[in-house]
Amino acid sequence: MKIVFFILYNILLFILLLTAGPFLVLYLLFKQDLRKQWKERLALNREIKRGKAPRFWVHAASMGEGLAAAPLLKKLLSKHGSSPILFTSMTPTGRDLIHKKFPELQAQLFPLDLLWISLRSLRRWNPTVVILYESELWPNFLLAARILKIPVLVFNGSLSARSYRRFRRFRWIARPLLESVTHFGVQNEEIQRRLIDLGIPSDRISVTGDTKLDLWVDWVSSAKSVPLHFLGEGRWWVAGSIRTGEPEAILQAYSRLREYFPDLRLVLAPRHLDRVSDFVGKVESFGFKPLRRSELNGSNPIPGIAVLVLDTLGELIQFYHYASVVFVGGTLVSIGGHNLFEPALLGKPVLFGPYTSEVQEARDLLLRTGLGKEARGAEDLVRGVSQFLLAPDQVEQASQRTSEEIKKIVGATDRNLRLLDPLLRGIL
Repeated sequence: MKIVFFILYNILLFILLLTAGPFLVLYLLFKQDLRKQWKERLALNREIKRGKAPRFWVHAASMGEGLAAAPLLKKLLSKHGSSPILFTSMTPTGRDLIHKKFPELQAQLFPLDLLWISLRSLRRWNPTVVILYESELWPNFLLAARILKIPVLVFNGSLSARSYRRFRRFRWIARPLLESVTHFGVQNEEIQRRLIDLGIPSDRISVTGDTKLDLWVDWVSSAKSVPLHFLGEGRWWVAGSIRTGEPEAILQAYSRLREYFPDLRLVLAPRHLDRVSDFVGKVESFGFKPLRRSELNGSNPIPGIAVLVLDTLGELIQFYHYASVVFVGGTLVSIGGHNLFEPALLGKPVLFGPYTSEVQEARDLLLRTGLGKEARGAEDLVRGVSQFLLAPDQVEQASQRTSEEIKKIVGATDRNLRLLDPLLRGIL
């Protein structure tokens, strides 16, 4: 069944190349800036410098996964500074971000998932080990690594509920992919259980935690030193990473809350900036006059702000620092949730909706410590915000409990690094 899967996969790729290939060539002729990218995609570039073993190949899909890999890359450079490290990404943004952060390593685009290209890439770099982040399982790349007897580890391994259901339905596709991995370091016990159910032996899976938590700890410590003086005094409800379909419930709840807490103000931060104008319109439809963050250039407090729409990148965590209470989006609609740990690391009480399949560990921790509450709509939001604002002593106690719980689960990067030890014995 394994060989059947790989044969069918390559037949489909061949058909795709036959139909799309001529158009791709024409496109590249008119897009000069893409030619270098395709040299990397086809493993035609001559910039790889192999150096002595051990050699590491670390791959992450895009910018978000690249940031999750940053703590590992930092420790690899510290521990194996003389060893070559290749980082690859599916996107130029992810590649450039890591190259800028770690100029001493080599950063390139991930090669096309064609068997002959994967074999050439792996032979040229000849890595001691390949480390894939989260769920980056490319069939021909995994097959090439298996042919060349190169161990493949998955760090920060994730398997969403949706992917798990698909893999169960199409086990003949899932098994060859998953069995090509030497060892999985996964984020939590639920992912471990799903992989075991899909046929992966338990001794090939380790629960190492989420490396993003190590990264967020650093981010939070730096966020504390960034002042936002224009916020002035008063209490702020910060609604972060908000998706389409969520502003209505938040604004409905905020309208009610203003009756009980006249000094309460709202920061509405869309997950994607192309939704800013739409969110501004939603705010106006509820009778508020919104102000955009980009309109605040000075440091003096601006009186009369009721609703501030965050239309800039990279500032949400600073606003969390000044919040009295936080709502994290992607949870009132079936997205699966966004980062609950960021506000929790700052000791902020956190509200979230019922759709938390992608942030289950953080949700369970916050409910357990009392720093989080689930809200299924506007009524629950009013109740939750009110309870948090009226009980600051309880919030402080819950914050301390949360801090102690988080201390127990940070350090995923070190736990992942220990998975390398058996593979590096005899080389170092």
